[in-house]
Amino acid sequence: MKTCSKFFIGIDISKPYFDASLLCVIDQQKQQIQTLRFENSIQGLKEFHKWLKKHKVTMNENTLLVIENTGIYHRLLWAFCCEKNLPIHIGNAAHIKWSFGIARGKSDRVDSIRLCQYAYRNAEELKSSSILDPVLLQIQDLMAYSTIFAVRFKFFRRQNLSLLYRFVFACVKLVLRTRTIAE
Repeated sequence: MKTCSKFFIGIDISKPYFDASLLCVIDQQKQQIQTLRFENSIQGLKEFHKWLKKHKVTMNENTLLVIENTGIYHRLLWAFCCEKNLPIHIGNAAHIKWSFGIARGKSDRVDSIRLCQYAYRNAEELKSSSILDPVLLQIQDLMAYSTIFAVRFKFFRRQNLSLLYRFVFACVKLVLRTRTIAE
């Protein structure tokens, strides 16, 4: 008799580390949630991968990993998931928190458990995030830096802002051109 397993992973990410919670559902029976903290580094991801293997997590459509968009802190984990073909949903933090309702007690571990439960409850509606594209991330970063630069230096007039945006778009074209040449 073949058993059907599904895996739901919730991860709360910060700059130095991430907390992971894993819920295994075997033959429609929820198992106890497992949690562990890992460094938000290459070494931490290697340990995370070993932990997933130890729990026999499959890297396919039977697994769903859910994280909140943290700006830059989740990028390493996102790249790992893309490399391992692990379906990942990067959700809007406000929407996810709203779905919990009023929740008392807050810690990174508790947040990862809530994200894990969110993945389990909403698996049918959640869509996997697109594959990480380093060029698009560079473009997003350039746009963010240009906006930060413009806000910090309020004395810029409209024409100077226009020059700044032209410079950013020139950088974007250069990045895209270099990408095309590299391919």
